[in-house]
Amino acid sequence: MSGEYMATTKAGAGHPQNQPAQSKSDGGGPSVSVVVPAYNVEDYVVACVQSLMRQTYSDLEIVVVDDGSTDRTGQLLDGLAEIEGSRLKVVHQSNGGLSMARNNGLAASSGDFVCFVDGDDQVAPDMISVLVAALDVTGAELACCGHATYTPEGMPSWSVPPYRVRVERQPEALE
Repeated sequence: MSGEYMATTKAGAGHPQNQPAQSKSDGGGPSVSVVVPAYNVEDYVVACVQSLMRQTYSDLEIVVVDDGSTDRTGQLLDGLAEIEGSRLKVVHQSNGGLSMARNNGLAASSGDFVCFVDGDDQVAPDMISVLVAALDVTGAELACCGHATYTPEGMPSWSVPPYRVRVERQPEALE
């Protein structure tokens, strides 16, 4: 597992600074799109998607972009999409790299906020709820959390203490 996870407003859909994010749909909180670039992660992608499907936050869509994988990643994702239904979107593209996969996933997303997770990651069931709550309480534009990398023995090494969430308001978020 690697990287920091972020929830932020989509371009052009910003919320006024210092105002809690409000849902466009049901008033229960903003909708969130989780964008997952996936390249040759057949050994991990099912566990990744399942960890996202178990999120306690309900207004959630998952957009996984198969970045031209040469293993069974694409087929596994298509099978998951048949099982999971409309909450899981799968986008297939020729291999274009991580940035292109994230950008195409963002283009296919419809949430008020977006969160990026890598295809070989698994996330805690309340990760999205915690990030959205931090945005709501603070009125910030960006919420980040750390990650754990696991040793071969299964021991976690945390980038920051578990459940520490950092929030940023513009223009600090851009810096």
